[in-house]
Amino acid sequence: MNKNLSYLFWGLILIAGGATALAQTQGYLTDLQPAIWVTVFTVINLVSLALYFLSGLQNWGMLFPVGIFGALPFLVDRAANHADNPSMAAPLFVGIGLPFVAAYLLDRDRNWWAVIPAGIMAFLTFVLSSVENPGGEVIGSALFFILAGTFGFIFFTRRSLWAAIVAYVMFVMSFMPLIAMSPRPELAGIVMLFAISLSFLMLYLRGPADKWWALIPAGVLGTVGR
Repeated sequence: MNKNLSYLFWGLILIAGGATALAQTQGYLTDLQPAIWVTVFTVINLVSLALYFLSGLQNWGMLFPVGIFGALPFLVDRAANHADNPSMAAPLFVGIGLPFVAAYLLDRDRNWWAVIPAGIMAFLTFVLSSVENPGGEVIGSALFFILAGTFGFIFFTRRSLWAAIVAYVMFVMSFMPLIAMSPRPELAGIVMLFAISLSFLMLYLRGPADKWWALIPAGVLGTVGR
């Protein structure tokens, strides 16, 4: 019953949206005030939220329209006030990331993957919120830091070795843009070599008897890095 109600609601929304678009192309409804669209999107957001709770909390996919239509009133209001700032789009990515956060919280074992798109949405939100302030190097560094934190979170919650490797690589890479901005950008290569050397050393320490060979690349890379 709740699913049929949801289908009926979205069917009516699509019909109304198509009728509005057709009326505008024919020269009607061309002077709708932004306040009307803010009200319409707010109502759709609230109804979508009610349908989500009625359908059951496990249906986290129904939060996508909640997040998107929750951000649209803000975007319309900012555009109506002639705001020309990329940060005005940041709430949209917050809204898109909301369902992934809910998916993970509802079932951490099955929906662990949701942390990855949630982290990407967090990065995009950061970029749009601060694009006018830091340089491209800082934004690039932030991307790697956020990805490192995302995969690090997956490792600590699921103990997956692949996630630890990706997190470590992303963490090391996050320093490269910052070092490139420093007075000695050549240090970037040295840091990279020592980081790779450290990974082989850690591999050796996990099993000295079986992984003795890891000392060879660790020593070579450490020596070259000096």
